[in-house]
Amino acid sequence: MYDIIIIGSGVSSVFTMLKLDTHKKILAIDAGPSMENRLVQPSTTGFGGLGLSEGKYNFSPDLGGNLSSKIGENLVIKHLSEVEEIIDAFGGQSALTYQSHADIENDAFIQFLDCPTKHLGTALSKEVYNNIFAYLSTKIEFRFNNTVTNIEKTGDTFQITTSENNIFHAKKVIVATGSKKNPLLNKSFAKLGLTYQKTRVDIGFRIEMLSETFDPILQNNLEVKMRSGNLYSYCMNKFGRVIKRNLHGRVTPEGQNSREDKPSKNGGATF
Repeated sequence: MYDIIIIGSGVSSVFTMLKLDTHKKILAIDAGPSMENRLVQPSTTGFGGLGLSEGKYNFSPDLGGNLSSKIGENLVIKHLSEVEEIIDAFGGQSALTYQSHADIENDAFIQFLDCPTKHLGTALSKEVYNNIFAYLSTKIEFRFNNTVTNIEKTGDTFQITTSENNIFHAKKVIVATGSKKNPLLNKSFAKLGLTYQKTRVDIGFRIEMLSETFDPILQNNLEVKMRSGNLYSYCMNKFGRVIKRNLHGRVTPEGQNSREDKPSKNGGATF
């Protein structure tokens, strides 16, 4: 019997684990590969989820989902600060850190945002999450390559069944399966009275151009954050490059900062 079972070990689960009372008996189950395998074979699932990709953290309540409307902007800012402290504590102090300033005059269509950013890059992201895993694995049990197929509740106990025909029991369950829904759990959710809610999903496009083209906008900044209505820029790489990323069977462009390799003559922005 476990005190807590966590389904999924992506970014949200990792930071949840770090906040839990590790004196409790905790199990984390993930459909993806182990941390060891992720370090040698690219994957978007497994421990750390997409956190092992480019490792770019935008510490602004203006970007991302609508968490501010649920818990308030001040609490969001507090949690964002805690995330940065955790990253630094596990080896991320050398990350490229900068501030996007709203010091360019806004017009009727474009608003420039203040946004502190920490850009780890792929190599440092792997190092940080490997350090986190090394720490958590001494306190939490992990089961990888196990897809949860059923959740049942009897009295005060949950029964978890996986694709490997493993059965586990827990007093509490945290479901954090990420952006890729598990249809096998739909019946379980219905029985438990759990429902899906619509949320914003960002679909972006990437623009590559000569780095000098960015100069009138960037000026002396490494990056600026721009917003126009519900459209905004969330990634800008001066002298960076584009790499391919496989996400749920689709190949998507990913901006990589110049510290991963020698600088290119191109700059790129994702909107």
